[in-house]
Amino acid sequence: IELLVNQDPAQFPLYGIPFAVKDNIDVAGFHTTAACKEAAYLAHSDATVVAKLKAAGAIVIGKTNLDQFATGLVGIRSPYGAVKNSFNPKYISGGSSSGSSVVVAKGIVPFSLGTDTAGSGRVPAGHNNIVGLKPTKGWFSTTGLIPACRTLDVISIFALTVDDAWTIAQTMQGFDEADAYSRRHPENVPVAFSLGKIAIPA
Repeated sequence: IELLVNQDPAQFPLYGIPFAVKDNIDVAGFHTTAACKEAAYLAHSDATVVAKLKAAGAIVIGKTNLDQFATGLVGIRSPYGAVKNSFNPKYISGGSSSGSSVVVAKGIVPFSLGTDTAGSGRVPAGHNNIVGLKPTKGWFSTTGLIPACRTLDVISIFALTVDDAWTIAQTMQGFDEADAYSRRHPENVPVAFSLGKIAIPA
């Protein structure tokens, strides 16, 4: 990270803040395993969202364990071992983003990245009493993510507060031409649609 000499500090809103990344998301110089040793490879470039966070001054300090290939909601389905709940090691930590939730809950990092396909970014947040932000599909790029289900996967955020999660989201968001599911958001999103077209079964 460059020193902020002759540079505008406002360009680096996350300067020096450490974060961790779920190990199905690429970080240049780290192996991406998705908790499967046989599938491991050395990432030569950052996932788009990781690159954005780094450009804002944040520092990746490590990768986190997960339910293998992000398929599970318990946090124990990994050859690297079970991730213990931050309150009671006899309880599950929730998954699949178990490691990413626990490192925030234990105060190792102030925020981390996980993924959410069917609850993996919210269940472990709930089990460890932290904030889990699942974005609308297409708001964050998924370029550099090993997919569990490409049409549903999103990269999620774990943080201690809603304000922190929102700040990180503002840095990560944006259209990515390399991601077929990325989309540009309209200036105004309607708060109601199809009014009067909801069917109530007998």
